[in-house]
Amino acid sequence: MAIFLFFILNLMIFWLNYLDISHIWFNFQWDGGYLKEMVHEGTYLLIVAILISIAVSVYYLNSNILFMKDNRLFKTLVIVWLIQNAIMIASVSIRNSYYIEYFALAYKRIFVYFFLAMCLIGLASIIYMIYRRKSIAFLLSVNSISVYLIIILSACFNWDGIIARYNFAHYNQSFVHFNFLIDLNDSALADMNYTEDQLSQIKMVQSRKFSFSGDTEYANLNFTESIRKRKEQFKSRWEKSNFLEWNYPESRAYQRLFD
Repeated sequence: MAIFLFFILNLMIFWLNYLDISHIWFNFQWDGGYLKEMVHEGTYLLIVAILISIAVSVYYLNSNILFMKDNRLFKTLVIVWLIQNAIMIASVSIRNSYYIEYFALAYKRIFVYFFLAMCLIGLASIIYMIYRRKSIAFLLSVNSISVYLIIILSACFNWDGIIARYNFAHYNQSFVHFNFLIDLNDSALADMNYTEDQLSQIKMVQSRKFSFSGDTEYANLNFTESIRKRKEQFKSRWEKSNFLEWNYPESRAYQRLFD
């Protein structure tokens, strides 16, 4: 029953991977539309595959099947299945990279890469568990520690500043979502300190490249004035703050803007 189950799972994932490799990896052409659903579709399929992986791992790999003689076919099918899950991770990463290429950085697009790293570590730990005949407790401990370390790593960067710098630096190829950028935290203000002439040039390039970045995107939005007001508020708040409120990203932003 276990061999039959993994054989069917391998066939199903093989078909999905074949479609992704043929249409996403090598023959992708952007048609000018939104790519949100393409990324979400791949991520949802990956989540389902990972959940199945966890369920099957807990049920079968915690049994005595790994310790039976002549179980090479079973172990081979499991390894192939896990490798195909890794190919799905690569496909989602490629989908997300296309999304960033044409629609720039955002919080969830960055989170996708951290999520994929967690999934990859999870698959690698299952493969190690099979070859070294480790227990489910080992699997849980390794993945818990890896998730914890990845969360700590993700908190070590000023993502708002990175997003602002990247999005404006790539305005000639990526969509600049001003409504989103205007709500980034104060640490990113120094990276959005553009003049009206510079913004006009950016908007002109954007309108030529993206048909949907017309009046609806910029209507009732004065980016320069909004950033100016936020800089005044930030200056007033920062100069009144005490040492317990100090943090490096905002301190650096204050120095770049006003010192």
